[in-house]
Formats: sequence, structure tokens, C-alpha cells
Amino acid sequence: MVSMCSQFTVYPASSGLRESPRTWTTSRPAMSTALRFHHVNILTPDVRRAIQFYEQVLGLWVALAYQPDFSGFNLLIDRAFDDHEHNIMLEITGPPGLDEREAAYLATHGPCYDHICFSTADPAATYHRLVDNGAPPLYEPVDYYGNVLAWVEDPQRVHVELMKPISTESLAGVLRGGPPLCFTTLTYEGDAS
Repeated sequence: MVSMCSQFTVYPASSGLRESPRTWTTSRPAMSTALRFHHVNILTPDVRRAIQFYEQVLGLWVALAYQPDFSGFNLLIDRAFDDHEHNIMLEITGPPGLDEREAAYLATHGPCYDHICFSTADPAATYHRLVDNGAPPLYEPVDYYGNVLAWVEDPQRVHVELMKPISTESLAGVLRGGPPLCFTTLTYEGDAS
């Protein structure tokens, strides 16, 4: 018997897009280029208002603030966040502190969903693997405050960010109810101690 982790079947959709079931046997990429959901991002001209909504109405809280005034980007987590099983975050980004890409996107689209992010042990190798497999490149890997970021697009031009995961040690205090992390003191998985 094949485990569900190595094989799955997609059954015909009522839309008629598929004529018969397809079965894939998945092969996992090397651990250095394996992907894990990290966050989704919304872009807004009013970061404080967005954070207030997600904290007061939905019960999330700020785990990481780029700036003490909450400008730039902020990562929010829910009460079930544990960094092992349930570890997806919401990133809220807004001015001031936007980079050129974000400012242009906000000017063009207004408040909106901006991107999805995956963490990976080696963002540069993952970027090259994805581009080699047909993902349109958006931004080549760059060092960014101790992390490596890279960007590709999906077929619908949705931006996909790649980054190293924030270390469990960095998240420990906030998971115990401590204050938001300071961007400048973060460490990432795989960094030398």
C-alpha cells in the first residue's frame, strides 16, 4: 500500500477540465530546497488600522515589527502558532518604510493581497531550482538584514517570496507572550550561533 504522503489522486472535476483521474507519485526536493508555508502578505496604506483590526477583531498579535512605529512590515500570529505544526503568519506592510516594489504595487493596486512566502533552508538554491523548473523569475536572491530573499511569480503573476525561516530561538519569547521581536535581533534557521 502506498502512503498518502507519496501518492495522491485527483478525480475528475465537474467542470470537465479533466477527462480521467490522474495519479502523481511525488518526489521530494533536497531538504535545502524544500518549501514550507511562511506567510501571506497584505499591503495597506494604513498599517496601524490594519493591525488594530487583526488584533482586536480576529485575535492575532504582532510577533515581529520592522519598526517601533509599525511602519514597513509586521508579522502577526494567532494563538495556536507553535513554529512546528501551525506556523503560518500574516504579514501587514505599509508606509513609511516600503521598498520600491511595494510602493509601486500599492500605488497601482491600493490595499490588496501582495504575496505568499515560503521558507526554505537555502533560498538561493530554491530560487534556481524553481526557475529551472519554469517559474518566471522576479528578483534574484539578495542578502537582506541577515536573511536571503528571492522572488518568483506563479503563472497568474502572483508574487512568491522565498526566505530562510526565522529561528525557533528568536520566536521563543514572543510565543511565551513577550513583546514583538525586533527585526534587527532576529536569527534564522541554519545561522551559526
